[in-house]
Amino acid sequence: MYTCSMLPCASLAYLDALGIDVWVRRELLDARARVAASHTPETDPAAGVAPVGEVASQPAVAPAGESSQAVGEAVAFTIRCVRFGRVLALIDAPLWQERRFFLDVARAMHGPGHVEPESLRFDWPQLRSADAGMEAARRAFRAYLQTQVAGHTRVLAAGARLRELIGDDLDEYLYLDHALRSPAEKQSLWRRIQGLR
Repeated sequence: MYTCSMLPCASLAYLDALGIDVWVRRELLDARARVAASHTPETDPAAGVAPVGEVASQPAVAPAGESSQAVGEAVAFTIRCVRFGRVLALIDAPLWQERRFFLDVARAMHGPGHVEPESLRFDWPQLRSADAGMEAARRAFRAYLQTQVAGHTRVLAAGARLRELIGDDLDEYLYLDHALRSPAEKQSLWRRIQGLR
């Protein structure tokens, strides 16, 4: 595993061709997105590694034949992910401040027994994507989700952006657009969770 601080950024294409992953800090992704949006040939020498305790998302590679498509308006966002055994909680960054509620729901979906949570995240835009638009983000996120959801994995999706990213497949997951407050809503949610077990 390499970072840009260890190698010149011009070597990224070479490392990519060799299949070697390069991890960078979110700030670098944001800086590169700004540079790409302004269409200047500048490069950002700042680099680092993924935050401690989290696994950065794997950069997505656009399928062959898509490079000629029009580039969409750039968007930037983060989806925080926490895995509890066979349960994966996807939480849109604006709802992360209410994570205690969503993580409690994910634990309830897991059922009895202790399991150590694993923290992940999906950042957009990503280095290998020439298009930072929403359609490219959807393709990249769905590809990322396929790598995370296998077998009998149950998914909790929290936040309006996830509805936009996942689309029709959201029906297969437990979706919440906000943290529930009223006892009636929580009882209804508990019944839904029991039906998922």
